[in-house]
Amino acid sequence: MIYQSYNFVDSYANASGNRRNNMVLGELGKLIRTNPEIVINALEEAEINVPRNVTSKGLTRIILSNKRNTRMIRNLSALIFASTSFSGSEYSNVDGQKGQFFKNIGSWFKNRKERKALRQQGNEGKERGGVFKKIGNFFRNNQEQIGEIGTTLADSLRNRQAINSIESNTQPTDNTNTQDPSWFQKNKTPIIVFGLVALVVGG
Repeated sequence: MIYQSYNFVDSYANASGNRRNNMVLGELGKLIRTNPEIVINALEEAEINVPRNVTSKGLTRIILSNKRNTRMIRNLSALIFASTSFSGSEYSNVDGQKGQFFKNIGSWFKNRKERKALRQQGNEGKERGGVFKKIGNFFRNNQEQIGEIGTTLADSLRNRQAINSIESNTQPTDNTNTQDPSWFQKNKTPIIVFGLVALVVGG
């Protein structure tokens, strides 16, 4: 089932059981479809390797293969909560750019990974302020809700039907602009093109 626009936070609070599972998996599928780079940043911060030319199906399978990675669950739960919470909130418009706050979350995950690497090397690194601080505060102030989503996500990823629930929401909707290639299409390795060039040169 593909979930369209609705108030996720209120609907989730009033739902239970399979309904909650499907809602969370549906939002995860939408994130893979609309913001794959941010999802990849969240996985890499959890020490999960993601191929450069990964497809939406590949990304889904990587998540399912790492369903016991608690840091991945935490990161994805934070993304799900954030992506469904900004409309009409103070975070919708930061520094005069609507929606920029959510886009910066990918960089926030990268920054966390870099800071962790510096700590392992004995260098603390500098804490970044501005929007990075706002993102950190947003997640800290909503730990309880993110934790609830995390519990549901961890449970739902163990379901055999999880892959179908996620993938049904990674497909383009009727509103998708077919003239604008998706992130996956733009980052697909052009093996066929290379082959054609080789043939031309070889001939």
